[in-house]
Amino acid sequence: MLTLTTTEHGEIHVHHRQVTRMADRLWRFGSPERRTAYVEKARRRLAAGPARPSDAAIVLAGGFDHAGQPLMHPDDLVTGTTNFPPPG
Repeated sequence: MLTLTTTEHGEIHVHHRQVTRMADRLWRFGSPERRTAYVEKARRRLAAGPARPSDAAIVLAGGFDHAGQPLMHPDDLVTGTTNFPPPG
């Protein structure tokens, strides 16, 4: 189980399969703007109302904590050619 800790709701436990499913959904969106908007919407829902594990999974899959800080550097992700060292 993965955990997202928020100031409003404390710890929200989410199964790793749900985070994986949401990460796949974010990847299928294609455009970075759509991914960012989807994650931001989930963050707003978490802040506004009761804790939903699906929203916590979206935030974790987006690579951000509850405050919007990146959990990891984007180059740590296996996405296309960004993991290769620069030429030269």
